[in-house]
Amino acid sequence: MIKKSPLLVSLLFLTVAAFASSGINQNKKRAEELKQMHWKGNDRNFAERTIPDKWKNESAVIIAKSNMHSYKKEILAQYLNFDSYDHYRIMLLDNSALEKYAQFTIPGSGMFGNVRVDMYAGFKIIKPDGREIEISLDDAVLQKQEVNNKGFEMYKLAIPNLQLGDIIDYYLCEEQNISLATKYYAFKPVIIELNDDYPIMKQRISFEILRRCYINLLSLNGAPEFMLTENKETEKSYYTLEDGDRESIKDVRWLFPYREVPTIKYKIVYASNSVAEMIPGFIGQPGIIKSTVSTSEIKDLFSYIFTDPGYYAMKLRGEMNKKYKTLTDQNKLARQAFYVARNLFRTDYAEAA
Repeated sequence: MIKKSPLLVSLLFLTVAAFASSGINQNKKRAEELKQMHWKGNDRNFAERTIPDKWKNESAVIIAKSNMHSYKKEILAQYLNFDSYDHYRIMLLDNSALEKYAQFTIPGSGMFGNVRVDMYAGFKIIKPDGREIEISLDDAVLQKQEVNNKGFEMYKLAIPNLQLGDIIDYYLCEEQNISLATKYYAFKPVIIELNDDYPIMKQRISFEILRRCYINLLSLNGAPEFMLTENKETEKSYYTLEDGDRESIKDVRWLFPYREVPTIKYKIVYASNSVAEMIPGFIGQPGIIKSTVSTSEIKDLFSYIFTDPGYYAMKLRGEMNKKYKTLTDQNKLARQAFYVARNLFRTDYAEAA
């Protein structure tokens, strides 16, 4: 089950909107800070160099995996910051794994509409004898591409001389500065499955929330719950999930991952006090995880969708009157209204994009 990282997916989404590139690791000071954070930090999981005997016949083993997100707004600032840091340490055990990790595609930095994105990355190989070989990003090859008649830049980075038993340790970092036109902003939802193509020894998912940001989060299919933790070095608080010893998922023909695989799903919304009180959206209290929804909240949301012009209310009412005017069953009406609203949103959104 090959999955793109949340970082790569969000960057690809942004790149088709507008384009002004400035490469990778352009801010050398910040690039060095992130390098130290990922490769000189105190996370013991990323110091491990051995794997359990039970997984030695696997194609590869994910020794450690970390996904860290930060959502914040500075006081009086007219912008938001979203930072995403993905870090992986993987032992390669057969030729298919060597082939898979012999090349990476990395989006470049740039200005995409109202969002400034700075992209940072680092790659190194740890040989079985302990030698570490850092791969220079200067060797990345620029490839200009086009989607929907809009250009953007991607970089191809070759990882040379990989051998069986090598460990590849790499991080991909995205730092966004989002200009605010209103006092409301919904960040892209994040969905992370806790199983992967390869077994996972240790993994951590964490996020930091500051100033008027609201959290909707669910741990699904037996996934662990998040805990509020404090980093004494940075004096910052994070919601963190620690997990490990996950087997690989190989046969996906009859698998419905979001219904069967332990999964984390969350969405962060920024809203001022006045906007939060006005718009229903199950947002709860700022900085506190909300994982349940009441019947009254559902009624308030659908009432808002059906009456507010910003939610296609006129089109929705028109479609419902045209197709289901004689339908009296309230449950069936609610279901059909949901389908019509979903179709209107997806169609209009796709055409606008």
